[in-house]
Amino acid sequence: MRYIASIFLFILFCSSSIGALAKNLPAHNTAIVVIDVWNAIKFDDYVVNSLNPFLEKANEKGYLLINAPSQERPNDNLAAVFDHTVFNLEPIFPILNENLIKNIVYVGYDKALCVLDKPAGAFHLKNLGFDYNMYILESLSISSMRELEDLATFFLNELNVSTISTSELVGVDFDYNNVYWDLFDGQLHTNNLSGKNPLIILFNKNQGDNISLLSKYNIPIIEVTSSESDFDKYSLMQYIKKNNISDLIYAGHYADSTILFHELGALNLYIKQTYYDMSSIPKVFLLEDLFFVKNKMLDPKVTMSLLTNYYRPISLINLDSLSNLDMLTHGSVEKK
Repeated sequence: MRYIASIFLFILFCSSSIGALAKNLPAHNTAIVVIDVWNAIKFDDYVVNSLNPFLEKANEKGYLLINAPSQERPNDNLAAVFDHTVFNLEPIFPILNENLIKNIVYVGYDKALCVLDKPAGAFHLKNLGFDYNMYILESLSISSMRELEDLATFFLNELNVSTISTSELVGVDFDYNNVYWDLFDGQLHTNNLSGKNPLIILFNKNQGDNISLLSKYNIPIIEVTSSESDFDKYSLMQYIKKNNISDLIYAGHYADSTILFHELGALNLYIKQTYYDMSSIPKVFLLEDLFFVKNKMLDPKVTMSLLTNYYRPISLINLDSLSNLDMLTHGSVEKK
């Protein structure tokens, strides 16, 4: 029995050891991408005392190091260890493909925003159709406020971006005692539509849900059920352009995930407007009366406030506001 128990403990030890090593990513096909660590004073301590020591160690290990400051000047204190620096919309995937990269490890600022949607970011690359294994360096990545940190954790999980530690990459623990630079204001602020050609994109669990509630406002509705719709991101843009849509009103399930990350979702539109200079993109709203969240980490009101006050140019509107508008008459939505 003692012999059998010893074997069992040995197997258990080996299994746990294998699990602990499962994220050890080989340097020859792994890139570490630094997102938006700009030349601002608030980054200096973070860069000098936390990020640089990790980057220098990663450089010794042979990882491909890419600095992606997007549209701003990178921090002057960053160690001179980068193999590449990509600015603005300069594509990162030719560098990744040339180096046969399979794994991307992200680190930088802000975890809920730039790490996801900047041109080199996780969601942006996924949106372009790339299928890299993606990780976030949890101990060295920064959020601007505590509540956005929680939202980032949920977002990254939704997008299958795994967490990884510096010890799993380079065998040494590096971290940063995160200082949150912004204070959360939980107030909800509703806004008005920007024009008289709105469109509702309704995400339903079951086909036909909430249609009767919204149909009385005489606004065309595109329904998405089980993440499927008669439209895709290309036909949606054609419809928006042809019908001079002024405002997109998102409603339904789930405002903190599907409505953002779906191909018809708000984040896809933000990327088009911000990084591809498509000025005809409508103003984006979330409908307060039909706002259903998926995450259990935050109170729904906190999530609503984060998304409409701090998360990109997304505004909040309610049914009372729609009732007070003198809407133009719209026909049914037809895919073109």
